[in-house]
Amino acid sequence: MQATYDKEGFQFKRFKCLSTIGTVIEFEDDSEPEPFVNGLLRGSLNTVNVVETKNGFGLRVFSFDASEENSKQRIADYYKAVLTMRQADLNEAEHFIHVS
Repeated sequence: MQATYDKEGFQFKRFKCLSTIGTVIEFEDDSEPEPFVNGLLRGSLNTVNVVETKNGFGLRVFSFDASEENSKQRIADYYKAVLTMRQADLNEAEHFIHVS
């Protein structure tokens, strides 16, 4: 399953797994008018990535057996972590300005 979050909200796509060759998982993407075979590295499963979507930029995660709710939670946790890091950077910059 692929879960993507962007300014339009969540979108989910389910794929048919074709084969597992070493560390690569091949799957059929039939979301386009002409289905095609795609692949991803097994190690990239459940990793949230920033991607370009038709609505700008978004967050995407691929997983095998995760539910839609688990995928939403994984993306939400990633988003919260990014916001926390940005807030820490802002706090550090403000501290630097006041100390200087």
